[in-house]
Amino acid sequence: MTRHPRADAQSGKKDLLGPQGGSTTVTENRVRKTLFLDKETAEAIRHAARRTRQPEAVVIRKILNEHFGISFDKGSSSDP
Repeated sequence: MTRHPRADAQSGKKDLLGPQGGSTTVTENRVRKTLFLDKETAEAIRHAARRTRQPEAVVIRKILNEHFGISFDKGSSSDP
């Protein structure tokens, strides 16, 4: 699996190409990934986001963190 970095000199972002050509953008604190979800999963995330009044990205991060057993003690309960 070879990844080819592309650096954006102005913003400090670095893009990596994944094994199937999908891009990953790396910033100082975050990594941007593209996910393809089935309709039922996307709808469940959308409902959870509305119910908890949080962005869908926060809901997805919480689900992934719980799945992988990652805990954050940064003082922010809404966005790790």
